[in-house]
Amino acid sequence: MTSMHETPDSHEQAPFSPVPLPETPASVVAPMVSDPELRHRRIAEAAYFLAEQQGFPADQTEACWFAAEQDIDREGLAAGQ
Repeated sequence: MTSMHETPDSHEQAPFSPVPLPETPASVVAPMVSDPELRHRRIAEAAYFLAEQQGFPADQTEACWFAAEQDIDREGLAAGQ
């Protein structure tokens, strides 16, 4: 049942799909280091940019975080090869 403030379709949103950012700060694309605080900060920055690109969808905060985490970890693995 919908409230009087919602329309039946107001809760539907396009699915979130992370896409590469055209310009990413160097702090986000730098090789991963073993410092957990630095890794956390880099993931937070990348997640912010992903969320910003999507218009800050409130229901996608975890998806943005997990996508950023995968990107940062993938970059660290590639840098270590």
